[in-house]
This record gives sequence, structure tokens and C-alpha cells, in this order.
Amino acid sequence: MRVIALILSLLLPNIAFGQVAQHDTFFHSGISREHYSYIPSNATDQTPLFIALHGLGGNAKNLRFGIGLTKRAERDNFAVLYPQGL
Repeated sequence: MRVIALILSLLLPNIAFGQVAQHDTFFHSGISREHYSYIPSNATDQTPLFIALHGLGGNAKNLRFGIGLTKRAERDNFAVLYPQGL
């Protein structure tokens, strides 16, 4: 539950400032963590969040650009988080 709260705290300010796509790095428990996020242009505080996880040997950047989920998120109005594994 704490992880979900952390993820939402990173994404929700982007909705308020109207940022649509973002690449960011933050520190948690002394470890640098990288993620990509996409928030649709018509997002509200009720917009659902989809967390897309890459497989072993993959990475967040390739997943974001490789599967077309961002276009679907805009069309169907949901936010997407692409976290980079360690």
C-alpha cells in the first residue's frame, strides 16, 4: 500500500500542472529509481492508473515506446506508469 501511495504522489502533481508525459528519477530507501509516466490530456483526479511492468531483460523505455499503450491510454483516458526494475 505504501508503494501505491508513493506512485500516486509522483503522478498526481503532474495532473495539476498539465504535464502529459514525463521521465523522472527519485530516491527511495537510498536507491535511485527511474520511471516513465503518461497522463492523458483529459485526466481528472478520478483517472485510473495502469502500472506496466517489463519482463526480465527488458526496460521501461522500450516498453513505453514498444507496445502502444500510451496511445490507448490517451484514447481510453487512463494514466500509465512504466517503472524501471533494478
